[in-house]
Amino acid sequence: MWTPVEVKFWRINDGHEVSKIKVSKGDLNAVAFSPDGKMIACAVVTEKSGGWPVQKTFAPDTEVRFYDVSTGKVVRKITGHSDVINSLAFGQNGRVLILGTTQYESERTFGTIKLLDLQSGTLASFHAGEDRSVDSLLLSQDGGLLAVQTSPISVEILDPKTWRVKHTFYTEGDGKPGSGTNSRYLLSVKSVLTAEFSPDGKTIAGVIEQSGIKVWDPRTGEVKKELSEREDAGSLATFSRDGKTLAETGGKDSIKLWDVADGASSKVETPNDRTISAIGLSLNGSMLAIGTGADVSLRDSTRGNTVRTLTGHHSTVNRIAFSDNGQFIATAGEDGAVEIWDLGNGQLRQTLSGIGRVNALRFAPDGQWLATANADFSISLWDIKGGEERLHLKKHNAPINGLAFSPDGQLLASGGDDKTVIIWETSSGKSKRTLKGHDLMVTSVSFSPDGQFIASGCGNASVVLWNVKNGTLERVLK
Repeated sequence: MWTPVEVKFWRINDGHEVSKIKVSKGDLNAVAFSPDGKMIACAVVTEKSGGWPVQKTFAPDTEVRFYDVSTGKVVRKITGHSDVINSLAFGQNGRVLILGTTQYESERTFGTIKLLDLQSGTLASFHAGEDRSVDSLLLSQDGGLLAVQTSPISVEILDPKTWRVKHTFYTEGDGKPGSGTNSRYLLSVKSVLTAEFSPDGKTIAGVIEQSGIKVWDPRTGEVKKELSEREDAGSLATFSRDGKTLAETGGKDSIKLWDVADGASSKVETPNDRTISAIGLSLNGSMLAIGTGADVSLRDSTRGNTVRTLTGHHSTVNRIAFSDNGQFIATAGEDGAVEIWDLGNGQLRQTLSGIGRVNALRFAPDGQWLATANADFSISLWDIKGGEERLHLKKHNAPINGLAFSPDGQLLASGGDDKTVIIWETSSGKSKRTLKGHDLMVTSVSFSPDGQFIASGCGNASVVLWNVKNGTLERVLK
């Protein structure tokens, strides 16, 4: 027997109760107003079998009921299975309902974020972590950011278009005076945008968001130098594959090029005040690629002059990668298309489509393969010559941010928002080892020149050094 629950409406200016709606036959877990205020969505969990609270072997029924605020009547009902809806939010001017849930399967629970198109009835689902639940959701007024709480100690800020984590808030101190903070949460925006080994493997350089560049000795963990101040730091950064040159930009006007060895820097100006959406460097840093809108400008890094402009994308270019042999450049657009260009003549060689938005690109050392990190958390290995997908790798359960091939091309490392680095065999596509130990998302990965170590950049301003052979964590560089 269910006890009816009342949803009451109050007038803010005088605190008087205006009306109320009775919700019966279920447990009310969440309520959300539609943008026009004429309707409320209520998440109601109904018991299917067994008892309450829900156990891992118990698959609950759940439904969303839409009530007319003026009449209190149910105007629509949507039923689901095997999950508990903990939070609701309307998006896209009321067309989409966002649901935060706990999903139940046999001997397994995990958090999900679901998007229900209220016009078409289609449902999209995104994995939010094993043994977690999406307890709370909050969409920004412009719909550009989504705050998600999946644990008592952390809140993640997501981009609803890409589902990438932009920032993470985490519990610090007890919130009391003298505890070192006046707020319960501190913003963790200092992710390592990219990290790379020097040619001799004796240093690792990392670009830390809003904090500049650090160079470490991987053998001791010592910070050998810091190359820029906080106010100079960019939000886009990439290393040349030999680790000698770094390009970074805040997305406007110019790109700063750094010589990692001596700390010298120079600027490359961009014309017409166009927003920079992607940057890339060739193996030795001699050529710089700049994505502005649907165009990619190839520049001489020393002189700054434009060598060639690649046009043809139908959307903004957001990823760029050079092949080590200097023959190709790959560009990925917001529309999910990846284009491979011949650097010799500037001609388009291949178009790879149907991938969805690409989060990372990387050529194999011999330039014959291209790896893409896809929107569905999978990795594709493409044959450059034929433009065919040769291997499809699937094990991550969150967006993949970084890809790196071992020097001999036999291994591929991937790291993502699920806080893991996975090492794959490129011959078979099998996962060789999963490296766990990060407390926040993995933002970048890189192999040492001898292939014995992997450096993975983190969301907490540090780089983790892993032993490839046995998978042990060697050192954390901060």
